[in-house]
Amino acid sequence: MRDITPESLESLPSRVAYTRDFMNFTEEDAEALHAAKPYLAPLVPSVVDSVYVKLFEYTITAQSFVPRQTGYSGDAPTSLKDLSLDHPQIKFRKDFLAGYIVKLVTMDYSNIKSWEYLDKVGRMHTGVEESGFKHRSKKPGLRVEYIHCALLLGFVEDIFVSAVMEHPEIDQSTKLAVVRAVNKILWLQNDLFARHYIKENEQTALTWATGRHIEPEMDFVQGRNQSGYHGKLGSSEGAGTSRLGANVPPELWLSIFPYLDDKDLRAVTRTCSDFRLLAQPLLFRVLDVSPFFLAYNSDRIIYRPRQYLQATLDRLNFYKSPRIAPAVKGLWVSPYARSGFPARHLADDLNPTLVISAIIDALPTFPNLRSLTWHCIDIHPSWWASIQRQPSLTKLWINSSSILPPSSTDEPLSANSLKVTHLDLDHYAWEGQTTNLVSVHEERLKGVDPLLLSMTVNSEYIRSVSVPRYDTALRLFSVLRKLGSDIRCTLSSLTLPYSSTISEDFVPSLIASPSLKELHLLAPQEDGDTHIELKDSLPPTSLPLLETYQGPYHLLPIFSNVRHSEPRPLRFVELWGLDEPSSMTVCDPYQLEVILEELSLCEVVLKSLEDLSVIVTHITMELAIVVSRFPNLKAIFLESQDSLIPSRRPLQVHTGTELLPESPVSMLYTLLQSHTFPSSLHRLNLITHFKNKPDVDPTAQCVNAAKFLEGLGKSNPHLETIDIRYGTYWTGVIDISWNRHAPDIELQNEDSQQTLNIKVEAAPSAVRLSETTPLRPTALSRSNSDSSISSQAAVEKFFSLPSRPKSTTAIHLQLGNMTFTEQRRAVVLPDRLLPLPPSEVDTSRLGWLAGGVSRVWYLVERIGKMIGEGVGIARN
Repeated sequence: MRDITPESLESLPSRVAYTRDFMNFTEEDAEALHAAKPYLAPLVPSVVDSVYVKLFEYTITAQSFVPRQTGYSGDAPTSLKDLSLDHPQIKFRKDFLAGYIVKLVTMDYSNIKSWEYLDKVGRMHTGVEESGFKHRSKKPGLRVEYIHCALLLGFVEDIFVSAVMEHPEIDQSTKLAVVRAVNKILWLQNDLFARHYIKENEQTALTWATGRHIEPEMDFVQGRNQSGYHGKLGSSEGAGTSRLGANVPPELWLSIFPYLDDKDLRAVTRTCSDFRLLAQPLLFRVLDVSPFFLAYNSDRIIYRPRQYLQATLDRLNFYKSPRIAPAVKGLWVSPYARSGFPARHLADDLNPTLVISAIIDALPTFPNLRSLTWHCIDIHPSWWASIQRQPSLTKLWINSSSILPPSSTDEPLSANSLKVTHLDLDHYAWEGQTTNLVSVHEERLKGVDPLLLSMTVNSEYIRSVSVPRYDTALRLFSVLRKLGSDIRCTLSSLTLPYSSTISEDFVPSLIASPSLKELHLLAPQEDGDTHIELKDSLPPTSLPLLETYQGPYHLLPIFSNVRHSEPRPLRFVELWGLDEPSSMTVCDPYQLEVILEELSLCEVVLKSLEDLSVIVTHITMELAIVVSRFPNLKAIFLESQDSLIPSRRPLQVHTGTELLPESPVSMLYTLLQSHTFPSSLHRLNLITHFKNKPDVDPTAQCVNAAKFLEGLGKSNPHLETIDIRYGTYWTGVIDISWNRHAPDIELQNEDSQQTLNIKVEAAPSAVRLSETTPLRPTALSRSNSDSSISSQAAVEKFFSLPSRPKSTTAIHLQLGNMTFTEQRRAVVLPDRLLPLPPSEVDTSRLGWLAGGVSRVWYLVERIGKMIGEGVGIARN
């Protein structure tokens, strides 16, 4: 049985591997599709026409083709009556569909990029701005509801099947193979649509959290929960009281529950009445409202239905209830919905101002409101006055907004009284989180205006400002320069787009920020950006506290000031480059060596650098040597794209101390095996795209990794953690983690006195015990009972276990514990689907399964007693 977790399906390669194996989409199916090309290609024009004829039969599908399509410059239809197969805009759209159909019968399905293309097709129709297609870059999103996408795929399949089955020149066996392949690939495409559409909506979350569909707040306004329990928390009164909760003070649970995600919080609320009362308010920490939506293919906004106002008022009544209001920490007012886009109708006409005013009026009831997200909505002066009165507000995220001029009846704008410490400006929103991108929707908007900037940046409180948009960054520079004369300026972190460094105000703004400790220059997101030299030189005495730099490596000497007598003691450095045309973040290792060599010659930086992160085209030994010259490095993150070697270093002059793209991972082991890193290094993280040889089985790979890690750990005694990832999707992705100081629990068999060392952090599947008698935990220790066993013997011993986990293994080695995770494609063979004969069933595992529950509870009780003794918690 293969182990498939819900989390693994979030990764495209893992999802494709699972769905392909489940559908049994094999190389034979791909060959059948390719073989059908001569027969299906001539039918593409008629298939496309049939699709559009079907789409024009219904107003709900036809209306999507009336607005001007992205990239089309001709005359657009003015109404549904103008739609026809011969209209220039429809011909423009038909070309895209024809190209997609041709790709279905020509793509290389053994290449992950083909599946990435199919995934982008699904993602493109959800309305997101950044679908991944270059032709849609910087263009409004395209939204087509999932029902129409699914129906269209079924319609296309019916056309294909009919065309193949009725074709006179295809033999019967080929027809059957092609029909099966078409059916499979279109169902796989359907899944790559569904994964971007099917999200838990807002009402579902409310239902999960409250157990009721509408207005759950009534129970809590009356001071009771839905079970009717009125007893004292932690007491034995009433049914449903938790034995575990009775021994732990409620204050302690209130300190623990905020660290849980919403899924775990929902589970906790169903555990008992006490936990429900404590944990349920945490499910409503963010009040999110979308008064309208941004249109995807026109300049107008999409209004809400009038019923949304009443629904918002009902939600507000719940959030304002005495039990929920103190838990509200964030307010989200944005056209970008956090939980998906609901159905829309052209007749919707709700005035967004009514919704926003209701939200603003409710602000005083949320005493612990700390963050406010406000996107693409101009702010009325009275609204801003209410926002300024929020005493706990410390974080703002504002996109494309301005403060409207006050009318004659409005009170004049007061001075900036906000105590905001963290400010995000014009970040593209993705699933409720900031990204280092700019929304395509907002290109026609002006970003955050100067007045609003001046009203949010308070020199006495501001700590961090982040902005990825170029023109907003320029406005921010003017505000920062005005703060330069204020000795109270506390700005310590600044994130800017790389393009803003070309501004003549960039350097003066940095000079005006004497408390700056972190400077982050975001890598460009599109082609065309080249090396930018600063307009003005940065004075050596400026930025005296700078310790973190993220940006292009060619500017590192300037911000480290190594070319002057007063270098800046940088501690954390993350470097990217513009040296690889196919990637905007990759450094040429030869050029990077020169920069790091210059840094290592400066004694101040040489001793101060603690954390270094770089992404290079390929790994060279010279680069590793230069990196190791920094004696106080504690963490190294090195990612290799393993792309083509830059043309400035011809292939014929390679020195043999570099790893070429086709190198196996064993070459990396050989290159670094004898290398000695700085004695202060605690963590090493390596990511490569090296491929595995097909004839190397998991046991041999694990043995090689164990030998390398143990050898590296022996030659670098202070190294505590090593993380390595290598491989590609089709050859397998391997994640290896080695921890020298991972604590163990020694479990002792009461009858045989046999001891087994088990890694605490390991997943339950990594623990395999064959004994059936109860085990009791003894003192916490790092036992060296297996220290005499070599790395190879330990690995082979583990792989010999009949019940070992298939994908993840945790092995106790001499110097530490190694976790080896394998993500490999596997073909589902028919005999694997058959049940095992009774004679082949491993009955030795039944004892462990039968006694598992008692062992788990025994361990929980023992650990609970130890915790109780340590912190003075009463126990029975």
